[in-house]
Amino acid sequence: MSFGGSVQAMISSLKNNSRDRKTLFDNKSLYRRKSSEGFKKLLAKRATPEQLAEIRYQLKKRNRINTFIVIVFSAVLTICVGIYFFRLLF
Repeated sequence: MSFGGSVQAMISSLKNNSRDRKTLFDNKSLYRRKSSEGFKKLLAKRATPEQLAEIRYQLKKRNRINTFIVIVFSAVLTICVGIYFFRLLF
């Protein structure tokens, strides 16, 4: 009964999963730096409903343009690949 490798790997994996890890959110000292004071001031400002509507409109417009570009690029690429393989066959 040789369980050595697989059982040891399982035990090691369980130990590693249960171990505490340092993440960005665990290290609170990063948020207490002076450079974050300006960021806190930015978060304190509130946008008016008109500004939010303008931001929403701009995001929708940008998303439409990006979607159009991706569709056109995909179509052109598909046509080029199709023509390439069609020429190989005939």
